This record gives sequence, structure tokens and C-alpha cells, in this order.
Amino acid sequence: MQRAKLQLLWEFVRREVARQYRGSRLGIAWTVLNPLFLLVIYTVVFSAFLRFRAPGGSGGLQYALMIFSGMVPFRVLSEAMTRSAGCIHANVDLVKRVVFPAEVLPVSVALAAFANGLFGLVVLLAMALVMQGGLHMTLVYLPAIWAVQLMLAVAVSYFLSAAGTLVRDIGAVMPHATMALMFLTPVVYPLDVLPPRYQMLEMLNPAAIIVLSHRNAVLYGEQPLWLPLGILAAASLVLLYAGRRWFLAQKRFFPEVL
Repeated sequence: MQRAKLQLLWEFVRREVARQYRGSRLGIAWTVLNPLFLLVIYTVVFSAFLRFRAPGGSGGLQYALMIFSGMVPFRVLSEAMTRSAGCIHANVDLVKRVVFPAEVLPVSVALAAFANGLFGLVVLLAMALVMQGGLHMTLVYLPAIWAVQLMLAVAVSYFLSAAGTLVRDIGAVMPHATMALMFLTPVVYPLDVLPPRYQMLEMLNPAAIIVLSHRNAVLYGEQPLWLPLGILAAASLVLLYAGRRWFLAQKRFFPEVL
């Protein structure tokens, strides 16, 4: 039975990734083009107009690389949050079947976001190799950072998929919520532009911990924020357990609201 669920999960991850680009001529290339378009916009606004600079006073290209190193992990979380809120409504016919394991859907959404993020990571590493002339040994820490990110994405997907099914307005709110979260997270600006008291508050933001740890490992050759990351990993495990339990408890109400 467990093996059948894993096969079903794999098929839904493949379908989720393919669904996003179905009918487009460039297909899966949009997994790279979408963040690159945003990268150009944010680089022009924050580097050319607002005169932000990467740490060390580097120019526009280095600033663009700094943005992209934060955007890649952040988009995994934002995509999981946005798409999970409506994933049950998007599969009504399947969910209404008694034998269908609906808990597969939020996990497949998080894994699809994770897969899209890996495409972006490849582009990021290629950019870093070209612009910096090499890669840092601290890249070996990326699996730990991405593992924490995946646990958090799945946990959030469980909560939001159930909540978004019972209260459909949540799906409409999530794009705005993720946009607000992005500007509350040092994705398009360096952490040191904030006053010290706000820098400390950022350590309460799970997205900031992941983004800063990711940026340290990829760009600066520095250690991830191990203590905050460890606390986040433990909290994500608890949230993952609680989120799954809550999803399974609410699942019996889904047919009434679909």
C-alpha cells in the first residue's frame, strides 16, 4: 500500500510540474525564465534606481546574483504556499472518491515547487561559476538547507491545503501574502540595510533563515546560520507532524464543501 502511494505521489509531482507549462511553446524553460524576468526587474529597481549594493559595494551584476541567490529558495516556499491552498479544489473528482488518498495532493504540490527550485539552483550555480570564477566548498551544506526547506514547504502545504478547502478565500489571499512575505524577507535587499533591531527580528522569519543560509553557502563561502536553521528544522518536523494530523482530521469535511 505504501509503495502504491509513493508511485501515486510521483505521478502527481510529474503532473503538477507539467500542468504549469502545458500549452506553452517554451514549456519547462519557464522554470528558468520566470525567475530571470523577475531578477531583471528587481535588479533595475533596487540597484539602478534605489542604489542598493551587494555587501562589499559590488556593482549591478553582483547585486543581481545576490537577488537570485535569495529568490531561488524563496520561490520554493512561495509556490508551495500559493498552489497548495487550491490543490484540493483543483482535484475535486479525485478527492470525492473514497479510496483516493487526498493527503498525496499537498505533498505533490510541495515536491513540484521543490523540483522547480532545483532548476533555478542549476542556473544560479552556473551564474556564480561564471561571475565569480569558481564555486565555494560550502555548497556541500546545500542539501541540509534544502532538506529543512522541503520539510517546511510540506508542513505549510498540509495546513494551507486543508484551510484553503474549507475557506476558499484563502486561495485568493495567498498571492498577496507571499508578496508581502518576500518584502519582509531579505530577498531583494541585503540584510545589513536594516537597522540592527530589525536584523534580529528577521531570525524569527523562517524564510529569512533559509534565504540567508542559502546565500551564505552559495555566494559568500560562509557557514549557514546553523543555530537558527537547527531550530527551524526541529520546528518544521513538529509542524509537519501536526499539519498531517490536522489535514487527515479535516479531510472528512472536504466532500461537504466541494
